[in-house]
Amino acid sequence: DLAKRKEVQEAFKKFREMNEGKHDYSLSHIPSRVDEINKKKKELEREKKAKAKEKSFESAKKDAERKKTQEAKKKKAEEKEKLENLPKCGGCGKPVKDKHPLNVYDQKCCSNQCIQKVKRKLAAEAAEKRMNK
Repeated sequence: DLAKRKEVQEAFKKFREMNEGKHDYSLSHIPSRVDEINKKKKELEREKKAKAKEKSFESAKKDAERKKTQEAKKKKAEEKEKLENLPKCGGCGKPVKDKHPLNVYDQKCCSNQCIQKVKRKLAAEAAEKRMNK
């Protein structure tokens, strides 16, 4: 504890190794080299555990992100399927999302403009049939 420089600390450690049984070195706070090696090993083990924990956390995070993207894709596919199953507008061809769509001559429409388009189309078809007779 008192020796600040490395050279002095090393000198104390060498003295302890050479005279291991003569004194009680625990009171003098002079660590042995074996103790230092054990400390370093423990530190390395802690670092490894921390890295492993971090990796497991990252992999769990990636798994969670993967699940979210899969769920989002699944929802998109379900919504797309719902839209495909909806009746199509007779005027514009888009899916009619309303619960009570506007009906014109057995065709469903999404707006008044589409109703007018359907009526014009039917009138034009009827006129064409009359002309071709």
